[in-house]
Amino acid sequence: MTGVDAAVSAIAFQRGIPFSVIFAWILLGENFGWRRMIGILIALAGVALIAGKPHSSTSLPHLFIILAAAVAWGLAAVQIKKLDNLGALTLTAWIALFATPQLFLLSFLVEDGQMAALGSASLIGWFSLLYAAVVASIIGYGLWYCLIAKFNVSAITPYALLSPLFGITSAVLLLGDELTTARIVGGILTLIGVAFVQSRSSKGATQEK
Repeated sequence: MTGVDAAVSAIAFQRGIPFSVIFAWILLGENFGWRRMIGILIALAGVALIAGKPHSSTSLPHLFIILAAAVAWGLAAVQIKKLDNLGALTLTAWIALFATPQLFLLSFLVEDGQMAALGSASLIGWFSLLYAAVVASIIGYGLWYCLIAKFNVSAITPYALLSPLFGITSAVLLLGDELTTARIVGGILTLIGVAFVQSRSSKGATQEK
């Protein structure tokens, strides 16, 4: 993300949602229908407004890495769907087990001053780490995996488009960021798009017209 503007990064990573829908169609045979795709496009437009205009040049190799991560995220949703007999907490634990050594190695290769950073970390820093590990990862992703196992991937993953909306709302409330007209309109569009995705026919909660 260091070589990509924050606005571009926020928009690019959200491409994981349509990728997940496409993978679910190809690998799981889910019929997502026109309503769901239109809703995703509306929500993506809202995310673009929330993110705002890029303020710096973007490196194409860095952008490619973010897009690759979005593709991997979309494919992971389908893989998790196929593991519906595995408990959410068990799945979270296995993901952490495999990810930890990779992250340690990556940190060793590209970063320095880790021990000094640990020694000088503030109380807010440790609280943020605890929140990310327990609330965002264990609780948040645990619930996410439960939903993916129970419902169609194309019905659940569009909810991830709400992340930028919650992010900018938190930034406004906690960090004093400016609440612009574009961000308000973007938030409204995102909500409309997700609501459009979730509109259902009378045939059932997991089927599309």
